[in-house]
Amino acid sequence: MCEPVVTFGDDACKCPGKGNDFTYYLQFCVSDSNCSGSDSGTFRILGVAKANSTALTPGPNACYPATTPTLPTPLGGCSTQVLRFTGTNSSNKLDVTVEITSAAGTRTVVVEVPTPPRDCAVEANCPKC
Repeated sequence: MCEPVVTFGDDACKCPGKGNDFTYYLQFCVSDSNCSGSDSGTFRILGVAKANSTALTPGPNACYPATTPTLPTPLGGCSTQVLRFTGTNSSNKLDVTVEITSAAGTRTVVVEVPTPPRDCAVEANCPKC
């Protein structure tokens, strides 16, 4: 099965674990043109898990209230929602469950992606709320 291309938006980053703060701020971008020939349709993020089989817990709060599933977002773009997750350790890869809806119908796929390359702590400390 063809997998959509899942990347991170500019607001995605991870806290590297300093002080046991393993927090992920995830903004997803999805393209399906490699599978369907176009980005006509929408995507929703249904779930996120660590590829190393350790827990990744949804951690919405007052500043980051979004949860899965996310709102439908046009394919070829990035969600405006930033999802906040917490964990007990760091991970290099995430398994992202994506729902694609297009003229061809709706399909759900799990795509393994590297964790966000941006380190929240380096730029402005990890977001606090």
